[in-house]
Amino acid sequence: MLKLVRVLMSQKLLMNLLVFLVFIIGYRTLIHLNRESFPEVNFDMVSITTIYPGGSPDEMEQLVSIPIEKKLREVDGLDKVRSYNIENVSVIAIYLEDRIKNKKAVIQDIKDKVEAVTNLPEKAEKPVVEEIKLDKTEVIYAAIYSKDNNKATYKELRQVADELEDYIYDIDGVAEVQPFGFL
Repeated sequence: MLKLVRVLMSQKLLMNLLVFLVFIIGYRTLIHLNRESFPEVNFDMVSITTIYPGGSPDEMEQLVSIPIEKKLREVDGLDKVRSYNIENVSVIAIYLEDRIKNKKAVIQDIKDKVEAVTNLPEKAEKPVVEEIKLDKTEVIYAAIYSKDNNKATYKELRQVADELEDYIYDIDGVAEVQPFGFL
């Protein structure tokens, strides 16, 4: 190795050509390299969110999450299904198997099965099925409701929702505000 360094140091023209060649190769690679500032990253996850005004966590589980989970058993390609239930909201997280070749078909099958669930409570809103992507991951998930259903009117709740939407849009870096529910 020491011998190679001595030869290169004594041959200035050869050394300059090698350095020039490295710069040319580096520049060419830089030009042809695919660059993405925000590459699309998929988590192989799907979420199902259902709002049922006035539903307790137990009611959300029994009346919303369990019927949907039973129907999801008919879908091939699911690794895990987890549900999270709080007042008025059911969120079902679906983890897809790694071996899936046609993820879009599996997601469509999930949507079809969820639409086929007919025994949800009458006041429950239509479940929202979304693929979880890094570029569309929710940072804030807010629910606006009246603790005493008789105190706040729909118009008042809608006004609060509109004001919150405007406030969030004014925050730097917010790409999208997507209200859903009883609009």
